Amino acid sequence: MGDEKDKLRNKHGKLHEHIPFEFTAKSDVFLKAESKRIITKLFKCYLNNLEDLRYQHQVALDRLKNDLSPEQIEVLNYLDFHRYSMIRKRVLDNGNETIRDLYNFLENFDINEKNNTSEQNKPQKEKGD
Repeated sequence: MGDEKDKLRNKHGKLHEHIPFEFTAKSDVFLKAESKRIITKLFKCYLNNLEDLRYQHQVALDRLKNDLSPEQIEVLNYLDFHRYSMIRKRVLDNGNETIRDLYNFLENFDINEKNNTSEQNKPQKEKGD
């Protein structure tokens, strides 16, 4: 029953043969580029959220400038340039570290891409042809 090691169960409990994958140069480049694009999109979203927070914070401070002293405004300014820059750098560093970690993780796998492009790119015949 050594063949059982080469079989995997799907979410419905059915057995599937384990098919080994290999990285080809094309699949490696594609997988890494897509992974980087998706992770970059995520941390750009975090940066946009940080920009929104910074803007709203500045609007709130501007509203209070006529009612409070400069010292009180300074105390309320929890998102000054230094803190904003620190958070922004942290988001960028974590995003880049995640990309590097994923690349290192992917080195543990052999992956081939599916070759579905020939069938998918054929023009469909219209009715009556």
